[in-house]
Amino acid sequence: MSKVYFSIFYHYPSIIAKECIVLGVLAYNPDDNIFDFRTIKNTSRITAFNDEIDIAFLKRYLNAMKKSIERLVKRNMFDIHEFTRHYVNELQFDTVKSISIEESFEDFVESCVRRYMPFDYNKKDRPQKNEQIKFLKKIYSSSNKVKNGHFDGGYNEKLNYDFSVGNYAFKFIYLNKRKIYGNIFQVAKSWDFSARELLDLYGIKTIFVVNFDGDNDQLAGIYNILSKNADVLKYEDALALAEKEFNNLLE
Repeated sequence: MSKVYFSIFYHYPSIIAKECIVLGVLAYNPDDNIFDFRTIKNTSRITAFNDEIDIAFLKRYLNAMKKSIERLVKRNMFDIHEFTRHYVNELQFDTVKSISIEESFEDFVESCVRRYMPFDYNKKDRPQKNEQIKFLKKIYSSSNKVKNGHFDGGYNEKLNYDFSVGNYAFKFIYLNKRKIYGNIFQVAKSWDFSARELLDLYGIKTIFVVNFDGDNDQLAGIYNILSKNADVLKYEDALALAEKEFNNLLE
């Protein structure tokens, strides 16, 4: 098992709006003194995101960054925390995270790229939601700031969430929208009660991660029940919130 530090490199066209796109993944294993800086291949996504950016210049810039890291690593002078903190404003790294891995360094980096730059892969090869959730749980489980999502309720019952980060607990509720089974409303009411209980007992907000909108009468009813005492988010928005909260805890 080895310890790896990694950080995600973002482009923010506007530091006010805070919309961003991932440009790369930087990972470093200090014990073996090896690194990888994998940058985005699908540059058409960058221009679609910001049509004012100079792609040719950006490619040269990213390549220069990689060469700079390589020189520091060869001299045994690379410090990922020191390196990443100098990037601010439009181009910046997020908080450096650490994890103990059992797989190879190369496989871990590949997992990071699949999570943070999935559109670099052909559609049929992109990671499924279960793979991405499994990856994030692995990252979160390496920190004592992230809980497994199990809480004691107020009536000697267990409140079992998928995971919790800081002041949020996440529960995935995925429905077959073509076949809404009869007791789903009771299930939704039960989770609404759990959300209210979790907030009252621990001050932790429930995030229900769903695959539906209130786009018909049945789904609207379920959506409204779940949103009474919780926030209801789609998958990508929920994971973005989880990562933001996780990064805040590390700062």
